[in-house]
Amino acid sequence: DLLTGRVRTPEIWRNRGRATARLDRALRGFVHPSARHEFPWDLMRAADLRPHTSLIEDPALRQSATRSLAHLAAEIMPRLKGLRHQVIHGDIHAGNTLTLPGNPSEIGGILDYGDMVFAPLVAEVAIAADFEELTTEDPLESLCALTAGFDSVYPLEEAEIDLIYDLVLARLSSFATIVAWRKAMTPDQPAYQPQILAPLGNMISHFETLGRERVRATLRAACRFPPYC
Repeated sequence: DLLTGRVRTPEIWRNRGRATARLDRALRGFVHPSARHEFPWDLMRAADLRPHTSLIEDPALRQSATRSLAHLAAEIMPRLKGLRHQVIHGDIHAGNTLTLPGNPSEIGGILDYGDMVFAPLVAEVAIAADFEELTTEDPLESLCALTAGFDSVYPLEEAEIDLIYDLVLARLSSFATIVAWRKAMTPDQPAYQPQILAPLGNMISHFETLGRERVRATLRAACRFPPYC
């Protein structure tokens, strides 16, 4: 069964992290010329979406997305260059995740490999923290469970953990920008997932309120890194 629509406990988040890490560990060393293709959903090209944030109708969401993608371009992308890169799945979310029959807390498989891309390994964690599943009572707890689960199978480096906050915001911001962009480019067609703009805005606002330092420290603790490293 697909994970979509299920209540996602910390256990499920940890198991998703573990399953994601097992896949990425298996992909380590895999190379293919098509892994460097260009497409809008590539998180490493999210900064290219900056000219389109003006199409987001909600002023607060537009401002947040513009700020997040600008920070990605100026501060995060240069730091990512020195981190581990490999081919990743690139689109792990609830709709691409299967649970085991009779045991919905366990992950049975991952579907849809059309967005596989050569990218920083840590981008996979940010992508797996998708907007739909993060609409929970405690999004930070969910993000920590996902990250700790991944780290338990495929250990993350200190510098990678410290960029998860900004990469999650960039992923959410790029999603909102693509939705607005598609609406503007195809006004004669039904809007692409317009219902997700409000949850995206709420989640971006929530993480901005928590702040980078708090999220970093909590993620470090979840992965057993002391805050003073």
